[in-house]
Amino acid sequence: MLSGALAGCTGVTFSNPFDHAKVRLQLQGELKAQGKYEVFFKNSFDCVYKIAKYEGILKVQKGLSAAYCYHILMNGTRLGSYESVKTFFKRHTSLKENSSALNLATGMAAGFIGSAISLPFTLVKVRLQSDHPHQETRHNYKGLIHAFRCIWRTEGPRGFLHGINIWPIALAWTSGVQLTIYDLNKNILTKKLGFTDSLLTQCVSAIIAGLAIPVFCNPTDCLATRMLNQKWDHGHGVKYNGLFDCMVKTARIEGIRGLYKGFTGFASRQVPHTLISLVSFEFYKKEVRAIFGHKELLH
Repeated sequence: MLSGALAGCTGVTFSNPFDHAKVRLQLQGELKAQGKYEVFFKNSFDCVYKIAKYEGILKVQKGLSAAYCYHILMNGTRLGSYESVKTFFKRHTSLKENSSALNLATGMAAGFIGSAISLPFTLVKVRLQSDHPHQETRHNYKGLIHAFRCIWRTEGPRGFLHGINIWPIALAWTSGVQLTIYDLNKNILTKKLGFTDSLLTQCVSAIIAGLAIPVFCNPTDCLATRMLNQKWDHGHGVKYNGLFDCMVKTARIEGIRGLYKGFTGFASRQVPHTLISLVSFEFYKKEVRAIFGHKELLH
């Protein structure tokens, strides 16, 4: 869990600007037909550039403090429990060892647990990143602590649970795809093509996994972003009554392309994040095991 938390924080340090861009792109022109709104951000790189130009260079890392808290809880739990959950599934199901079905089930289960635990920080991160002059729904939070105070004061404890019906599902699916494709590629390279479990093997496997995520997971991630960002009035969403309502309205008004808004931001975020976090996880695991193993021997 310590290795997972460190890996998540290492990855998000570099990928947060593109995660910031992804959120803004997914919310741009929300529930407006194509051609009925100003396209201020053209793609993820244009978005990061305009944030730095008009809001300040440090603003590209907006939401980083919430992202750190989120990854400590989420990736600490998700990556930390991955092998344990896989062992559980192997013992109690007929799934074959290192099969794609086993890896997908394990990745989704670990992702679901991690996302549920870290939901409040996900909510705050999205709302901090979405707040800008060209966004219709604004929250005007000054930072992490101010956001928590505002949500607690205006919405109560239940305010931190908005998105509970979509975010764990969205992240479980993303986690399952990421870890399944990473393990699949690593097994192919090491067991079928004769590669060693080297840094190169890990990097190639992580890059392929990072490229696959937006293709399969962008719709669920886009819906989750919109559900987390919307304002609530007496327990009811101002724009969406629930997940199904959000999906139907987005597809009906914006078309299928609306579900793939923020694709460039998602891809720009996932490739470096998956690469850095999974490779650093392999590194941290060895270092942490060496440290604790050494202490155990001394004891």
